[in-house]
Amino acid sequence: MSDHVPRKIGGSDKPHQHFVQCNSKAEARERARSHSRGRSPVHHTAHGVGQKNHYHPANKDGEKYPDGSHYEYGKPKQPNEKEKKQQK
Repeated sequence: MSDHVPRKIGGSDKPHQHFVQCNSKAEARERARSHSRGRSPVHHTAHGVGQKNHYHPANKDGEKYPDGSHYEYGKPKQPNEKEKKQQK
């Protein structure tokens, strides 16, 4: 039996992503844990500017569940000095 959950393909031929906005880190963690059937979720810090820290549901091996779910919290990441210079 596999934990793989297929994602729908969007208009860009890329899989849909599911972003759920939460009011706090604790709420995001709990909602991802609930989606993980009680397993500890996987935490990621914001990957890039404008993105938020988030949790992913985890499979039985503790790895990110491949359904595209993101339980986000907090404010979006702001560019640092190096990133600001690269944008110019």
